[in-house]
Amino acid sequence: MMVPAMESARLKLGRAAHHLDTLQSALSDFVQPGPYTLRPDWDYTPGEQVFTCTLVVDSAVELPEEFSLITGDYLTNLRAALDHSIFDHVRARCPNLSETQISFPIVTSPARLNNAGAQFDTAVLAVITANQPYQASSYQEDPLWRLNALVNRDKHRYLLATNSVRLMIDIQPDPRYELIKGGESYNGSELTVGTRVCMLRFRHKADPSLHPADFVAMAVGFPISIDLPDGIPEPIIETLRPMQERVTDILDQLEQAGI
Repeated sequence: MMVPAMESARLKLGRAAHHLDTLQSALSDFVQPGPYTLRPDWDYTPGEQVFTCTLVVDSAVELPEEFSLITGDYLTNLRAALDHSIFDHVRARCPNLSETQISFPIVTSPARLNNAGAQFDTAVLAVITANQPYQASSYQEDPLWRLNALVNRDKHRYLLATNSVRLMIDIQPDPRYELIKGGESYNGSELTVGTRVCMLRFRHKADPSLHPADFVAMAVGFPISIDLPDGIPEPIIETLRPMQERVTDILDQLEQAGI
């Protein structure tokens, strides 16, 4: 028995949600023990009365391959949910199209939708048009564009999950010092042993009896990131979840349009 297209789309969407939950749990298990440690290296410039603290990766472990594999499965199921949702609709209107020619269009300019009118009725085409990446102020930040770009990448090469660092620095006030430069990070570097992560600078206002290391507390988090097609890594869960939300919304809109 054939499963109706929208029902099949919902099943694919549910499978994607399962993969995202699995990935989030795996990420939590990985970072909980503290897979990386940072070492504060201190320097003092007497003439300027400045202490410089550079955070350096002291120990690191490789990311498990399953992060990239689960992400690929998640993306594939989300893209399939979109394609399944419109399959019966397009097949009924264009019976001569082969299965490989039927897909939910994701484009970056209105001109690329010019040939879609024959495949979709007015209400369905309106939903598709309203959700295109070119409707966003920057299509590269649109979840649907990112979904499509990452799915296409996963078809041809291994998706890259990367380790990154997010610093949350709590500096206790002390009248003997002032923070003159904080949070200068070294973006784009992998968390490998010896990598510089962040630099802070302190100047003492009077003859100090304490080194800044005695009162500067630093809490460090390690979100796992994914390399996006534009080359800017972003936290993986925060990047993937909006894709699921968008696809869910599109399926709801398509059902309201009569699919």
